[in-house]
Amino acid sequence: MEIDKLKGFSRYEGNVKLVQGSLVIRGEIILLYHKDGLVDKVVIDGEPASFQQMPDKGDATILSQAHKMEYFAKQSRLFLFDAAKVTQGNNSLTGEKIEYDIVNSTVIANKGVDGGGRVNAVLEEKPNKTP
Repeated sequence: MEIDKLKGFSRYEGNVKLVQGSLVIRGEIILLYHKDGLVDKVVIDGEPASFQQMPDKGDATILSQAHKMEYFAKQSRLFLFDAAKVTQGNNSLTGEKIEYDIVNSTVIANKGVDGGGRVNAVLEEKPNKTP
């Protein structure tokens, strides 16, 4: 672990697990960038790195995995690179790059920069509620 308060930076290396409320981040290397005393950006590397969060009550946990992730706390945006996958319940999305807007629950998936790869989605329809 390395912390530099003057530069607003901390580095964690090894089998790292960070927990805050329902948020769980795991990786081999995690870099935290601080601004005005708050976490501004998190960079997560691993084979795979993971970012897990419980959304609103009653919804399934969201699990994100990739070899590299960047989380921008103020904007609540998570970017996943290289073997990216986001799952929630029986729904899943895979691609080489995924952008996930946590607040608005929107996801954008792209294939690799070189045009290779494929985006795969499995979406389960919610059953209609009958009175």
